[in-house]
Amino acid sequence: CLFLHFHHLSCAYFNAFMRTLQIIFFSNNATSFRAFTDSYSTQTHRIPGPPTNNQRLSSHPASGYVQGMNEIVTPFLAVCFGELFPPPLASIPQTALTDAAVVEIEADCFWCLSQLIESIQDNYTYAQPGIQRVMYDIKNIVRQVNPKLSSHLMESQVDFVQFSFRWVNCLLIRELPFPLSVRLLDTFIAEGVRFNDFFAYICAAFLLTWADQLLTMDFQELILFLQKPPTHQWTEEQLSSLLSQAFIWRSEVGGGKVGERR
Repeated sequence: CLFLHFHHLSCAYFNAFMRTLQIIFFSNNATSFRAFTDSYSTQTHRIPGPPTNNQRLSSHPASGYVQGMNEIVTPFLAVCFGELFPPPLASIPQTALTDAAVVEIEADCFWCLSQLIESIQDNYTYAQPGIQRVMYDIKNIVRQVNPKLSSHLMESQVDFVQFSFRWVNCLLIRELPFPLSVRLLDTFIAEGVRFNDFFAYICAAFLLTWADQLLTMDFQELILFLQKPPTHQWTEEQLSSLLSQAFIWRSEVGGGKVGERR
């Protein structure tokens, strides 16, 4: 649930936001779309160069709402709230959330999500081919970096789709403490159009963080562990180390089979 991290917000705000997100951003309803963008003030928007109505309408013609997108927009929501209201967010009184504030936050979140989806649109088209490619790349990277673990997972009959689909679909946001998700999305945005390739290395590094432990587990233990990795005590230090390792592997492995396939 999008607002599980913001318990002080009412269900009405959640329902209104998700209806707008699904109906406007992921539909071909031009009338609803224009009604929304008409309320979007270009003059007061803090991110330069927002796309025009027609550009937005045609940006993601094949995309549809996919479960898990609400996880991706949550860090944007936290940042946009933080610009209008000083933290902690839990201290914001309900009366402070005026219609104008809600519209501005909603518009900012919509624009940020739109820009992020731009580089990974095929993650959210029919059959989600983008996610399939990233899972394939993760498997190849693990096989090259740690053949022993790769063989163990294969012998244990663990398919990467059984744990990495959610990782890719939600961009690892569900696997990490929420404060780290903002740092993670910052990296994705900095990578730009290259981020989906880099993300495969991040997921591989994430998996191999527990390589020694995983080698001692059987099928059931592996699945239970990988579907809920023990990251609840992670700090930015662990995340930075993970991203650094992923960057190194991209430099070293990028010219191998993963690079050749592309």
